[in-house]
Amino acid sequence: MEINDKNYELSEKTPLELASNVHGLLAVKKDGSAGAVGLEEIANEAGKKVGDAVKIVGNVLPTMGDVNKRYSVTVGAEGLTLTYNGVPFVLTPSCQVDMFWDALAQTWEVVNEVPLPAPDLSGYATKQEIESIDDDLQGFNDKILEQPENYFDKSTVIEGHYIDATSGELRPVTPNNSFAVSDWEDLPVGETEMYISGNTASPGTVFRNSAAPTVLIKPIDSVTGLPRPTYARNSNNGLVIIPSGANQIMVTVKFNNIDARNTLVLEKGNRDTTRIRESLIPKLEEVVVLNNQMNHLLYEGEVTRQNRFENTVNPQYFDDVSESNNRFKITVVADDTSPTKDLLNFKRVFSNTLTANGATCYQYTELAIGSQRPDVISIAMWINKAQFQSIFTGNITNYIGFRSYGANVSLLLTGQTVISSPADTTPIAEYTTAKAEFKIIEEINGWIRLRITYFDIQWKSSFTGTTVRNYFHFSGSQSFNKSLDISDFTCLYNESVQAGVFYSDPDGNFKSNVVSVPALNDGVNSLNTRVSALEQGDIASGGMNVKFNGDSLFIGSPYSSDRQLVKRITHFRPTSFTNNPNVNFISSYLASFNDIEISLTAIKSEGDDICPLSANGGHIAGNHGWFKTYILTVSAGHGKGFADIGSIYKDANNIDIVIIKIISATQILVNSRNQANDGITYDFRQPSGTLVYSSNGLNTGSIAGYTSAGGGNMWPSTMPSITKFFADRKEVGTTFNGKCDVFDINETYAVIDLASMIEKLISGRPSTGYTANIYFNEVGADVLFTVNQVYRYESNGNTVVMQNVYANKRFKYDFNSVIQVIAPATGNMYVPKSLPITGGATTYDFRKITPWSVDPTVQLYLTPEYWENPSNPPDRGVMLNDNIVIHSGYLMSKGMAINRIGSVLAHAAHLANSRKFYPKIFATQIIPDIGNSYSAVAFRSYKNPVDNPNGRTNYSYVELSGVVNIWLDYHGTLEDIVKIKPEWYGKTIEIVEKTNNVNIVGDVAVGDLNIKSKADADNYGYIVLRLK
Repeated sequence: MEINDKNYELSEKTPLELASNVHGLLAVKKDGSAGAVGLEEIANEAGKKVGDAVKIVGNVLPTMGDVNKRYSVTVGAEGLTLTYNGVPFVLTPSCQVDMFWDALAQTWEVVNEVPLPAPDLSGYATKQEIESIDDDLQGFNDKILEQPENYFDKSTVIEGHYIDATSGELRPVTPNNSFAVSDWEDLPVGETEMYISGNTASPGTVFRNSAAPTVLIKPIDSVTGLPRPTYARNSNNGLVIIPSGANQIMVTVKFNNIDARNTLVLEKGNRDTTRIRESLIPKLEEVVVLNNQMNHLLYEGEVTRQNRFENTVNPQYFDDVSESNNRFKITVVADDTSPTKDLLNFKRVFSNTLTANGATCYQYTELAIGSQRPDVISIAMWINKAQFQSIFTGNITNYIGFRSYGANVSLLLTGQTVISSPADTTPIAEYTTAKAEFKIIEEINGWIRLRITYFDIQWKSSFTGTTVRNYFHFSGSQSFNKSLDISDFTCLYNESVQAGVFYSDPDGNFKSNVVSVPALNDGVNSLNTRVSALEQGDIASGGMNVKFNGDSLFIGSPYSSDRQLVKRITHFRPTSFTNNPNVNFISSYLASFNDIEISLTAIKSEGDDICPLSANGGHIAGNHGWFKTYILTVSAGHGKGFADIGSIYKDANNIDIVIIKIISATQILVNSRNQANDGITYDFRQPSGTLVYSSNGLNTGSIAGYTSAGGGNMWPSTMPSITKFFADRKEVGTTFNGKCDVFDINETYAVIDLASMIEKLISGRPSTGYTANIYFNEVGADVLFTVNQVYRYESNGNTVVMQNVYANKRFKYDFNSVIQVIAPATGNMYVPKSLPITGGATTYDFRKITPWSVDPTVQLYLTPEYWENPSNPPDRGVMLNDNIVIHSGYLMSKGMAINRIGSVLAHAAHLANSRKFYPKIFATQIIPDIGNSYSAVAFRSYKNPVDNPNGRTNYSYVELSGVVNIWLDYHGTLEDIVKIKPEWYGKTIEIVEKTNNVNIVGDVAVGDLNIKSKADADNYGYIVLRLK
C-alpha cells in the first residue's frame, strides 16, 4: 500500500511502531478475510486504548496489575477528585492531567498537569477541547472498524474454584466466594490470537479441544512462542496466543477476593491491530481516504498562515496607519468581542472620518510572496456583521495588484459564492489574468468570516517583485463617520482558508492545531454518513464529489492523491438577451479535496464547449442564436419605441424589414421576413436604402441615413431547458452535495423557427404596441427541432454526451459535432488516421504529437484528401500537456457514427484558427422529414498524464450498456500492462481497429491487458478494443 508517498508492506504481525509515521488507516487483506488496520493519531485523539493507555469510567481508580498504565483526563473548571483505595487525588481545575499506574509500587500518581486555554465553544477550541467529542469520533471508528466481541460470558462462572498452576485442573477452595473461574468459553474459529483486558484477578489460564476434553493445554508464551511452564499467562492482560488445536479457554476471574468479572473482556485478535469491517474490504481505498480525511479534519490547524505577528500590536499586514483624505485609518486595539478573542489579543478598527461626499477610501498592504508565484492567494478575516452591513450596501471591492474584483453583498449575506472577474483589464505589472471568489464561510455571535480567494493567477514572467499589493476598499459615502472591526486576518498561498480553522503563526508565537468544535462535529457527522452509505453500497470507491451552489454545479473526479479534477458548470441560465437559457460549461481545473470551488491549477476554459448544430446555414443552439439579424444605427436617433416592435418597413428592394428589438435611442435590431417559400430554406436579406413605413407600428416615420451591421447571435433562440439531475441513477435536486460514481444532467430544449418567430412577433403585437422588448422565445414561435441530451460525468474523468435531435419541421441540417473542445492555453495535438495538412506557412502532421500552443493562421479542415484511409476517416483527437490528457471523439457503434463514411462526411474534423477541435459526426447536408431523429454518443476523457508510462500517449475508456470501449495510443515502444476493472474479467476482447505496430495478447480479459507497442515518435500506433 502506498500512503503519503511511502510504500508500506503490512500484515497482521507488523508491530504498530513500524507504522508510527503513517497517518490514517493502514490495511492489508489476510487470506481473504479482513485486513489489519493500525490506527494512530485518530485513535489516540478519540481516547481509544492503544498500547498502555487506558480509559476509566467513574471517579474510582482501579488496580491495573503488573503492567504500567497511563490515564489522561480533562478536568473542567469545577475540578475533579479521583480516589484509589480510599486515597483522594485532587486534580487541578481547567487542566489536562496525566496519571501513571506504577506496576512496581502498585499505586497511581499524577505525573503532569497542563492548563487548558479558556474555551469558547461558540468559536474555536484546542485539541484538548476536541476530546469532548470523543463519542462522535468513536462513532466514526465504530462504523469503519469491526468492533471487538467479548467472548467471556459473565453468566457462566464456576464459583469457589481456581486453576491449579501445575496441573491445570480445577481446585475447590473455601470460602467459595473468594475464587471463581470462567466456564469453558468457545474460541472464535480461525483465530490464532486473543486479547484480554480488564482482568485484575489472576493470569491463570487453561486451553483444550472440545473433542478431547480431558487433555489440557498450557498457554503459549507471548514473547517466545513456546508453551508456558505453568497454566498462567505472561501477565493479567494483553496478547494471548491460542495453542494449536485448542478451541476452548478457561480463565481465572476472581482470586483472593479480587473480582474481575465486571471488567474482564476477552476479545478476538491482537489489540495492536484492529480489523476493518469485512463489508468494507472491497472498498478499502475509499475507507483509507475517509480515514485520512478524519485525520486531516483533526489536524487541519497545522497549516500555517503566511502573515506574521498577528497576535501583536504591529501585525505584518494592515498595521496601524493614520488617516488622510481617501485613506481610512487603521488602529490595532485589544480584542474582547470577536470569535477569536480568546486566541488573539488584538483586532483592527478601520475608520473613516475624513473622506465624505460619496468618495472612495482605501488602504493597502504588501503581501510578501518572495520568489513564490502562488496559483492561489486566499485571505480571510472576521468582520463585525452589523458594521459590515452598514458600510457595504451594494458591492464590496477588493484588489490584488492594481486590479479590482467585486461581489454583491446581498448575495454574500444569503450564503452564496460569488466568482468575480476583473472589472478593469488594463495591463498591470504582476499578472495577466486571475479570478476571485468571495464567500462568507462562517457566522458566529454577530460576526462573519469573509474569505476572498484569488485563483487562476497567471503571473507575468517579467514580474520580478517580491510583494503584491492587496487593497481593502470602502466604496461610496456609506463609510463616512463609521468604523469596521476586523480580527484574525489570515493569508494562505496555494491553499484556501477553511471554515472552522484557526491557522497558526509561522513563527510559532501563538496557538497552533486549533479547530472549531462545530466544524469538527459537522465533519465527523458528514464522514459518518458517508461510511454508512459506503457500507450499504450507495457510494462507490474513488467516486466523484458533486456540489450545487446557486446556479453553479461543481463535479470533481479523482486526479491524484491530493487533487481532484473539477468541471464547473452553470446548470441554469435564465431567459436573457445575452444567452440561451440552457446548461453551459464554464471551466475545468484542479482543486484540493477540501474546497471543490477553488481552482489551484487551471486546466482550460470550457465556456464554449457546449456544442451547437449547424442548420439552415448557421450555427444554432448551445451558445449560439440565429445569426440573421442586423443592427441599424441612426446617429441622430431613430425615434422608434417599444410600441414599434413588430412594425413592418419596405426597403429599396421592396423587402419587408421588421423591427424586432429596441437597442437604444440610436440603434434598433431588425430582421427581414423570410424570402424563401419552400418551407425549408432561410433567406433573410440585409436592409437596403431608406426604410419606408408599411404597417403595424406607432411611429410611421421612415428610417434613413442609417448604417447596417450584422446583429450577431440573436438570443434567446431556444426555449428554456428542462433539466433533471441523477446521482448514480437516482434523481436529485439542486441542493445535492455528496459523492457518486456517475452524475447525469438530462437536458431537453427546443430551437425556435426564426421565420415563424418574426411572423408571430408581427401578429402578436397588441393594438397599442408592446411596452418592452419581448424575448424571442416568448412569442409562440414554432419549434424547428428539439434537442435531448445527457451529459454523463464519470469518476474516471469522462464526460459522455448522448444526444438525440428530433425534427419538428423540415430544415436543412448542415452538420453536427455533438462535442467540441477548446484547447488548453498551451500543449500538443494528436489526431490518429489523419494525413499532413498545410495551413499558411506551417505543415501539421497530427499523427505525431504536434505542438499546439500557437493559433494557426487559417482554418484546417480534414477533408478526404487528409485521411490515411478513405473508408475510415479520423473520428477522435487528443489534446495533451503536462497537466492533462483530453481525448475526445465518438462511439462508432452508436447512432449516426455507424454510417460515418465519406459519402456523408465532407470533412471529418475541423481544427479552428483558435485551436478549437470539432470532430464531425456528419458533415454533408441532409433534410429530415418531420418526425425524423438523429442520435450520437460522444465523449471527452480527462486523464492525469503521469498515469501513462513512457511511450503511451493515451488510455481512456467508456463503459455503456455493459460494453467497454477502450482506446490506447502510443508514440513509443513498450510492453504495456493496462489495468482494468475486475468486473471486466471474462469479457471477450474484440479488436475494433488498430495499426500494425500494436498488438494485444489474448482474446479474453483475464486480469490486466497485455499490449505490445512498437510505435515511435514518428510512427504512431493505436488499438481500439471492445469488451463485451
